[in-house]
Amino acid sequence: MLTDMFLHVGLHWGPNPVFGGWTLSSNWFLRSGLPFTVIDNADAGALFGYNNGPNTTVFATPLGKIPSTCTNAVNTPCLNTSEFAPSGALTGFGTLGRNSVYGPHFFDVDLALMKDVKIGEHVIFSFGAQAYNLFNHVNFDQPVNDISNPQFGSSIAAVGPPTSLLGSFVDAGSSPRFVEVKGMIRF
Repeated sequence: MLTDMFLHVGLHWGPNPVFGGWTLSSNWFLRSGLPFTVIDNADAGALFGYNNGPNTTVFATPLGKIPSTCTNAVNTPCLNTSEFAPSGALTGFGTLGRNSVYGPHFFDVDLALMKDVKIGEHVIFSFGAQAYNLFNHVNFDQPVNDISNPQFGSSIAAVGPPTSLLGSFVDAGSSPRFVEVKGMIRF
């Protein structure tokens, strides 16, 4: 019906070249926080003198209830050393369970918009843009989990998105929002 209207007005091409051939695609990445274990490396160093191996992991010993999530630890630490037995106090191998605290969540969106234009019988020109990390959202890494570290409980690093114009194995500092404009000829 719409095509008949265009033909009646005198336009012989119809709406398909303008409104057809569009492709919208996206990748959405959302995950809850990953678990981590609060440890005390000062105790591990002290236990090394008692013939424990250098890779001994000593869990921290909480003095009371501690939060089970640590989702926002950028400006202020989500955990505090006062919530645990003093570092290096040799309280054994710790009483806090493995992977008992969950870190920050991860969210990332990539979006692409492409338009196909038929040039000849067997030739199609495609043009469009693709945006990586569309909302330019920073995702933070796990907080420092060692109570003997002065930065304990703070997120000090960012995590890169799984997809990027530079590849998936680049540093998070080199994964800001990218917009790629592209065109291609298919025949």
